[in-house]
Amino acid sequence: LAQAAQKASLKALEYLPVIFKDVKDAKELAKGTADYKRLVGLSYVALCELELAFIAEDEEKADEILGKLKDLKKEGHKAYTE
Repeated sequence: LAQAAQKASLKALEYLPVIFKDVKDAKELAKGTADYKRLVGLSYVALCELELAFIAEDEEKADEILGKLKDLKKEGHKAYTE
């Protein structure tokens, strides 16, 4: 599942959130795009860390990383969904 989520994260970089269609200022659009890519990138890294925790059978580390992923999801959804 972690590997599938990694692939989906990379695929997400091909698209921008729909709320960007209303952004007219080029600088704001560039800033939002860069931040969106930052969040997706951090999520990808966390998913790789999660895979490593699963391989190591380290449930405590996996739980810690899942918490980090939930925080990233909240941050992204708060910023980039209506």
